[in-house]
Amino acid sequence: MNGFSLMDCRSPQSIVTRPDRPDRSRQIPGTALVTPVRRGFTLIELLVVIAIIAVLIALLLPAVQQAREAARRSQCKNHLKQIALAMHNYHEVFGQFPPSMVGTANGPGWGWGAFILPQIDQAALFEGLNINSTTLTGAFGNATLQGLLRTSLATFRCPSDVAPKVANPAVARSNIGVANYVGVFGPRAASWTVVNLIGDSHAAMGVMGPNTSIDIPMIRDGASNQFLVGERSWTCMASVWAGGGTTVPKFYNPTADPTANTAAEEANAVWSNVGETMYPISQDTSGCRRGFSSPHTGGAQFAMADGSIRFISANINSVCNSTGNCTSQLQGAKTPSATDIGVYQRLSHRLDGHPVSDF
Repeated sequence: MNGFSLMDCRSPQSIVTRPDRPDRSRQIPGTALVTPVRRGFTLIELLVVIAIIAVLIALLLPAVQQAREAARRSQCKNHLKQIALAMHNYHEVFGQFPPSMVGTANGPGWGWGAFILPQIDQAALFEGLNINSTTLTGAFGNATLQGLLRTSLATFRCPSDVAPKVANPAVARSNIGVANYVGVFGPRAASWTVVNLIGDSHAAMGVMGPNTSIDIPMIRDGASNQFLVGERSWTCMASVWAGGGTTVPKFYNPTADPTANTAAEEANAVWSNVGETMYPISQDTSGCRRGFSSPHTGGAQFAMADGSIRFISANINSVCNSTGNCTSQLQGAKTPSATDIGVYQRLSHRLDGHPVSDF
């Protein structure tokens, strides 16, 4: 029938090519039909790819962690700068830096952190605590004021540290927001008398001491060569912003494990909000709870009395060893000589009279 076939009557839509079968209509006569083979990864290839990805992640992770720590350290430095500026604004208003605390010798009493609240945009908290007419011990017994004392203030916290927001909520005297910055009392709390060079009889050889205030002219070694505030990590008990006592914290038994506090020690807790340079910059020494420390590698940051911020190496020249044993150099009522005192101690002593080289 002239070559006519019913197959020619199929519409184009009815012609369906199945992808899973080869198109025999396109096969060249005389050749074998080749079916394409689908090929995936072998197990060895997959393991190699996973290993390469793991190596790349291992190389990248430390860099990411270092970048994050650098950002936290920078923010910690900014907080110190804010505190230094607040101190100078306080000095502008009152003609002197705030005392480390006001109260009895052993404390606790309102501290420098509470006094500068208006200068760090916390005037409402300052007024709420009624600091000018209420004692810190009185605030412990007031539920409303105790709630304010629990306030965690970012300005007093170093983001690199792992401290909780509140020191110990279970104990009234420790139910206070944690601080990572402490004032600089001097090289040692109970050795040199300060009746030296100019007859200065203030208790503090540094810029802060209990019930005593220092102004800039009294820093005879120069404000750029004088520590004002330094870091202390939670590993070394840190501090609290509201107040404190002497340089010897009484939150724990100094001869025992600081985590094994008795009920009496907890009930009579007094946090130290100042530090001494008789102990090295470290988180690992027995005296670090009275000194300065930080979670930063290699040292700690300090605000100088001129408002600048300096990173001080843990290897800075010091006359004290790792346990704070520098009694032969620092003990006794005398003016320290150049051989008695290291660079680290000179930077905390406002009138030792000895020049400080680059540090």
